[in-house]
Amino acid sequence: MSKTFEDRSNTKSIKLGLSYGQDFTKLHDRRCLLLLIAFCRPSHVWFSFPCKYWGPWTNLNLSRDPKTRDEILRQRDIALKYLHNVSEAWHLQKFLGGHAHCENPWSSLAWAELNLGECWEVRIDQCSLGLRSPKSDVPVLKPTKIVTTQETLAAGLVNCRCDGQHRHEHLEGAYKGRNLTSWAEDYPRKFCRVMVKLMLPEVKSSFPKKHVEEILAEEEDELDVPQNEPQHESEGVVAKQPEDARAKALVQKVHVNTGHSSNEQMLRLAFRCQSSPAIVKAIREFRRPVCEELKRPPTHRKAAIPHAESPNQIV
Repeated sequence: MSKTFEDRSNTKSIKLGLSYGQDFTKLHDRRCLLLLIAFCRPSHVWFSFPCKYWGPWTNLNLSRDPKTRDEILRQRDIALKYLHNVSEAWHLQKFLGGHAHCENPWSSLAWAELNLGECWEVRIDQCSLGLRSPKSDVPVLKPTKIVTTQETLAAGLVNCRCDGQHRHEHLEGAYKGRNLTSWAEDYPRKFCRVMVKLMLPEVKSSFPKKHVEEILAEEEDELDVPQNEPQHESEGVVAKQPEDARAKALVQKVHVNTGHSSNEQMLRLAFRCQSSPAIVKAIREFRRPVCEELKRPPTHRKAAIPHAESPNQIV
């Protein structure tokens, strides 16, 4: 998918997952995913999570014996960490003005664990997009659900259903030392071409709509912008006051919502996000008496006055 997108859009993509060194069951990697989306602001993010322990057949295996049941439930608890991270990354991508897409088998029970908000979903049959058994070259049905924030992509996939003019292969056994079901995890070339073609019209128009500091400052209540600022007669000063007041209120909220970050930490965030001069100025001038009072003293002296080592020595 990423190779096809790079070739057709002339833009770079970032691939993440176990094959590339990331394990999203770990807290560190889940946090890095959110930071990567916030700083890179991609036009599209494609999620495809493992479905091994979420298929309908696992419900039958749950009743086999207690040991199998405990193992399935343990693996599901691990997978829930990643699924919740998908929901967080999905909403962050939407807030930043990009599109998010998710793919998993139609009958996967993992869909019930996601919280994706308002979006479009569509069923496709992968036999119509080129999925075939590597052993017999017979089409494989594989009903798949696509959930997306891009309406045009969902509309373009409505007709990607089986036409009923061919028979289907059931994936059982192995081929060339590899389980046949694992072969179906790789996207067919036609699947990639169709998805990328439907994504591309939105690539140039998916600009970020909000700065990262605005995302960090968001809550149910609005920014506490002072209303009683004195206004001067100069039109330039009057026009600039609302912007400065909002910048101060925004910095105040970012400071609180990020765990009372220091001015240096907020400045680094501002520079990385290419924030406006008003935001940078507000951060430099930001002072919070309570935080200054509770600030820890330095662990070592930055400088020391020279002292005499012998009587009558002048220093």
